[in-house]
Amino acid sequence: MKNFCRPAKLITKEECVHLIRLDKKTSLDEEQQFAMRRFEIESFYRQSLTEELTGKDDDGQLRREVRNYEIFQGSAVEHTETDIWEDSNLAHITGKRHRSL
Repeated sequence: MKNFCRPAKLITKEECVHLIRLDKKTSLDEEQQFAMRRFEIESFYRQSLTEELTGKDDDGQLRREVRNYEIFQGSAVEHTETDIWEDSNLAHITGKRHRSL
């Protein structure tokens, strides 16, 4: 498991919004990147971060696969409900590649 030797800081949704804005202006330090990645993983899977979950997430690959599956299997109503939940909870995949936890 890559870089899982120390825990990432637990941040709030508001702190994540701040880091997203900051990331557009400057480079985040390692601690900020890890904290943002932890928030993304926990909010997407709706569970606490574990080493196993981080490995299965594979730097966002599983999240992309889940989203693709939902697109092909779900109804328009389900997609809208999911989009609303993800938007309000910042459950997203970042455009930038950060270091894995």
